[in-house]
Amino acid sequence: MFRAEGGELYLRRKDLENDLDALKAEKRDIEGQFHDLIAGPLPLLLVEDLLGEVENLARHETEVRRARTLLDALEARDKQVLAVLQTEKLGEKPTRKMCES
Repeated sequence: MFRAEGGELYLRRKDLENDLDALKAEKRDIEGQFHDLIAGPLPLLLVEDLLGEVENLARHETEVRRARTLLDALEARDKQVLAVLQTEKLGEKPTRKMCES
């Protein structure tokens, strides 16, 4: 009858409460570890591929800017060369050929 009325569980109550306390403590520890991961580098691992793409895009844009700067400098130089050739009275034929190329 003692067993049928839950007497055995009553006797094990302290053991069950200790188990519950241990599980709660383990849960807190795991939650703390999880929080540390979230607050640390873990989010960056989730976007690692995106960061690589951003890096590649930044490099490409830098190369484009350098090419544009070089092109602008070459165009300015060519205009100056043409202006010098025209003022030096080398004739229109050499100047015309340079402008056409």
